[in-house]
Amino acid sequence: MNTQIETKQDLVIPEYLTIDNYTKLQDVKSLKTPQDIIRVISLISGGDPKEIAKMEKNEVDKVAQSIFKMFSTNNPKFWAVFELQGVTYGFAPPSKWKLGEWIDAGEFAKDWKTDLNKLMALLYRPITKHKWKNPLWKAKYHYKLLRKQKTNPFDIYEIEDYDSDTVDERSELLRDMPIDIARGAMAFFLAIGMELSKNSTTSLTLPQKETMATYQNEVMKSVFSNTMDGF
Repeated sequence: MNTQIETKQDLVIPEYLTIDNYTKLQDVKSLKTPQDIIRVISLISGGDPKEIAKMEKNEVDKVAQSIFKMFSTNNPKFWAVFELQGVTYGFAPPSKWKLGEWIDAGEFAKDWKTDLNKLMALLYRPITKHKWKNPLWKAKYHYKLLRKQKTNPFDIYEIEDYDSDTVDERSELLRDMPIDIARGAMAFFLAIGMELSKNSTTSLTLPQKETMATYQNEVMKSVFSNTMDGF
């Protein structure tokens, strides 16, 4: 869902920042000059920079304010389940990952500013089965978030098995994923990684499933105790 800002160019501004928006903005190094602002507006709206430069200053300010409101400075919230474009995705609990998933996740995380959509395609996969009854959804624009559950969310759904061949296809779909959901997932993933680094004797050593499940629970309790609206 987009908002049309009434200007001479009738710029269309999205209701929220997506991974695709975020990736495009990585080349913007500052917001100190009018040229920087014009570039941001162009990247988000798809408008021609030359045409944006012809706008009145008050119009540019109005559009810029609309865009900057989308930049969240709050602590990221981790959402285990969300629905986007009719598909319900569930976070893949690291305690169930195979070696190939850890290898691919590490590669995507190295260049996460450009491969964030690929990392999200690994972390989130379509749900194949679920056990929830009367779920409470938080609807926002054209996506939905599953609110906090009484039980561990990873116990109430099953997702597709990991297949590296499907990541590229799903990663293109997840370019439309809200960046706020991605931020929460990244924070959770990195927190798990920190627990691994503290408790593994070598980078090639992965803990047993039971140990990894403990890491997950500890991260849930300590890092996201006040921000985990997702379950």
